[in-house]
Amino acid sequence: MDEQKLADAREVVIAGKLMLEGYTISKPLTGSSRYDLIAEKDGKMTKIQVKSLKLDSAYEDNEDRVYKLEAYSLNPTTKKKNLYSEKEVDIIVGYNHNNGYFAAIPLASFAGRYSCVVHTTAGKTRNEIMNTWKALDDFMNENKEKNEYTKGFLEV
Repeated sequence: MDEQKLADAREVVIAGKLMLEGYTISKPLTGSSRYDLIAEKDGKMTKIQVKSLKLDSAYEDNEDRVYKLEAYSLNPTTKKKNLYSEKEVDIIVGYNHNNGYFAAIPLASFAGRYSCVVHTTAGKTRNEIMNTWKALDDFMNENKEKNEYTKGFLEV
């Protein structure tokens, strides 16, 4: 299957998972937006970029399953990596087609890096966000008062 079809399928799966959690999901009409989905719940909105959640080859010999999530887009012409900004995207959600694992990480957690890892073993880095919407829920609750997206959409 080609990469664009896999990317489209990831967005549909994540949108469905979020709807099952009570979120209302919207999607831009074009692919020119830097985010893939808008999630709304309890009057709060957030912009989500959906990416592939890949096994990290740097940890192959480790019993812990470690996944890598990337927070950049690739310019198709120059192949240059372009980081997302906090004005463009709030949350990066990774999905693994092979096993259905997912992880949601606030863009700020990447701290300007191109990627970060998520462990499956309890007590390891970001394990608490594997297969949960904890980071998304926390982000939306922390930004309740300053949720500029909700304000802008609700005033229209």
